[in-house]
Amino acid sequence: MFNRRVFRTLAFLAGVSVFSTLACAQSGEVTGYAGGVYSNAGDLVQISGVHGGTSAYFGGAAGLGLGSNLHLFFDLGHGTIASGSTSGVGITQTETNIGFGSDYGFGSSTRAIPYVVGEIGIGHGNSTASGGGVTVSSPSNEAYFGGGGGGRFFLGKSWGVKPEVQFRRYNSDSINTVIFSAGIFYQFGK
Repeated sequence: MFNRRVFRTLAFLAGVSVFSTLACAQSGEVTGYAGGVYSNAGDLVQISGVHGGTSAYFGGAAGLGLGSNLHLFFDLGHGTIASGSTSGVGITQTETNIGFGSDYGFGSSTRAIPYVVGEIGIGHGNSTASGGGVTVSSPSNEAYFGGGGGGRFFLGKSWGVKPEVQFRRYNSDSINTVIFSAGIFYQFGK
């Protein structure tokens, strides 16, 4: 079960991050993205017919820039990390992630900027089993940390596309995911 102390610590760090960023922010960015998520979650439950694998993932992010290379952001994403059926019972596990992180861009090009990203957050999982007219749901919360990289490819002065790959590790269930996405971003206040 998710620890209240961990939640309070994450909430405190998020608040400090937001307020300190607002005081020093030079620009902002919003991004909407879609892609896929690969997960080992289905392999961990060890039920015949239920598999992890790759499925759709989507979400959005908003952040503030500190200087020309560092961005702090809030991210909200959702995807299915395991699904299948066995003995007439359908099983699905979804994950909604709420995270805070930063990315650091290399260079100052007006066309393409590669970056590395790090993120911590909370994943709200929901496992659902349905069969024979009965549905049972089991929600859970768990902290995660992640890292990866991507690039901002400008198609205009303030907007462009943003492909990204990120690995995430959930601490309580030994679930690993790889999220690959492409988004459209818009920057303001530059």
